[in-house]
Amino acid sequence: MANSKHNGRKKKQKCAIRISQTTFPLDYREATSEFLRAYLTCVLTELDGNVTEASRALCVSRRTLQLQTTKLDIDVAAIRNGK
Repeated sequence: MANSKHNGRKKKQKCAIRISQTTFPLDYREATSEFLRAYLTCVLTELDGNVTEASRALCVSRRTLQLQTTKLDIDVAAIRNGK
């Protein structure tokens, strides 16, 4: 979950994650990759593509988040630009 400011206080926001049902049953690796891709995309979108803030919200290092976005083919620049 990402934090956002609301009336000077941080407020937790929830990300709704949907996994496509057209390819079930997914194997474990595909399912976890699809979930992680959706989750990280949601958090990054809520924080306008700010990797530093997203890594803080997720309690992971910035480098770990960068490696995951690369591995999962998440276009952070597009998220930053609102695409």
